Amino acid sequence: MSSSVQVRSIQALEDLKGGLRRFGANVQGHLGAVEQQIRNTEIWLKERQSYWRQAVQREGDALHQAETALTRCRASGFRDDQGNHRAPDCHAYEQAQMERRRALQSAEAELDNVQAWSRRVDQASGEYQIQARRLAQHVDNELPRATNMLNSKIALLWAYSSGIPNITTSLPSAPLSKSGASAASGISSAASDIQDVSLSDIDLSDSHIKGAGDYKKVSIDQMRDGLQKLQSVVRPAVANGMNGEQFRQLDSSLGLDYSNGYLRIYDAFYGQDSIRLAKVGNHYTVINGYHRLYLAQELGLINIPAHVSFAR
Repeated sequence: MSSSVQVRSIQALEDLKGGLRRFGANVQGHLGAVEQQIRNTEIWLKERQSYWRQAVQREGDALHQAETALTRCRASGFRDDQGNHRAPDCHAYEQAQMERRRALQSAEAELDNVQAWSRRVDQASGEYQIQARRLAQHVDNELPRATNMLNSKIALLWAYSSGIPNITTSLPSAPLSKSGASAASGISSAASDIQDVSLSDIDLSDSHIKGAGDYKKVSIDQMRDGLQKLQSVVRPAVANGMNGEQFRQLDSSLGLDYSNGYLRIYDAFYGQDSIRLAKVGNHYTVINGYHRLYLAQELGLINIPAHVSFAR
């Protein structure tokens, strides 16, 4: 039985990755649209409640005025020449009172109806929000993991199908994890001056990096993507002996320029742009690489590749 692997359609994985990206964007877009519709409905219901409260107040005042006018009319009788009491004609006032009472009852019914619908919308909105948050969290957490896994497999399959040596489809991956990222167990000869350093042993107390606003030259999203590429492809590939020239070939096979390719990540962690630390006793001080170290710590990595020198 042949031990070779037949790579038939890497594009199918690319299409799947694109589909996942579109799905995530559509989910977020639809969730946002529904959220906006809910807010619009709540605003409209509040406006209706305000309107009908004012209507109830207005019709209540009008009814009071109509009742006062009717009372005055009934009290305005007179006696004729024979001394008989003559009651005034108050039909118009009575009619006005009835109309105002019906108008008040109608306004009160409208207010009750709007308030009932407001309670129903609030309840339905609360139930929806619970499910929407679960869906959004699932998309935010699971889709990046799936995309990261596909990126890893696509890169490895391209490398394999392009005939790049020292890398196979059985190469282990090291997915990014909040609970801890697995480390490559070995280092290639091309990066022999780089070693894995525990983040807990690095002194970051003097770091000037406090958040996303401190990422100017390279955005925090670009650097996060770089760390994901490091964990999913570059780190395990280096452990299996892959060097900078082979990453250049890999980028060429994938049609990636330097700024978006794997060679850039290799250079940033194993090449000329690697993180540089100085070892002082059992701990390390930072010479350069605060941005990468801050984000690596935020993402939950346990250790990071770095060039280490010894303090004198």
